[in-house]
Amino acid sequence: HGGEDHAFIVMQGKATFTFEDGRTQVVGVNQGVMLPRDVKYKFEADTAENLVLLRVGGGVRSVKGLANLTPFGTPRD
Repeated sequence: HGGEDHAFIVMQGKATFTFEDGRTQVVGVNQGVMLPRDVKYKFEADTAENLVLLRVGGGVRSVKGLANLTPFGTPRD
């Protein structure tokens, strides 16, 4: 997903995002983080509660039109 912008919203639990430069951000319920494309990151769940995330990704695709996509939203071969 390197060419996509990402948004993560925590629906349940808590996540700690760690970025390539070592910065961290703790994100709780009803909070989120927006990540521009090509940003390297990882996240870890707080062990006290299950983590439920909503992830939204967006970017420019080379394929145009629904007829050129599989049912999973990936380009047909």
